[in-house]
Amino acid sequence: MRGKILVTEKRVLVIEDGRTTPTDHEEDEGLGREAGPQEDDREIFDREDLLETLGGDSESLARLVALFVEDLSAQVDALRTALEAGEPDAVESHAHRLKGAAANMRAGSMSRLFAEMEQTARRGELGRMPALLEKVGGAFEAFRRLSFSGGC
Repeated sequence: MRGKILVTEKRVLVIEDGRTTPTDHEEDEGLGREAGPQEDDREIFDREDLLETLGGDSESLARLVALFVEDLSAQVDALRTALEAGEPDAVESHAHRLKGAAANMRAGSMSRLFAEMEQTARRGELGRMPALLEKVGGAFEAFRRLSFSGGC
């Protein structure tokens, strides 16, 4: 059975082989925080914080990162579909979920971009979305590079 990620308001649940692994994290934690010169990588992916939340279980960390990377593409595709249909409420909803998922994964840069997308959609400014999606793509690639280079 392939693992799934279930994102709720304040939790990410990893469901794999009939087992559910929760991670708690306030989705807005870290938003708006300024990154210092040594904090750049942690803004992309704060591996140490997520590993601590998982009780030091590096195997769960690797599974969670892999599931997040796999699931994010599908979720962004759903956001794009809503954008192409001109549905700001649906775009806002997808961006909100993605913001929370990224925050739960300690991907602060990506979470802030999704927060900006959420606010932009709320204002009905869908014309700004393509540029934001491009930035999300860059943040996602940085997350992938950093998360997989560190042993995940």
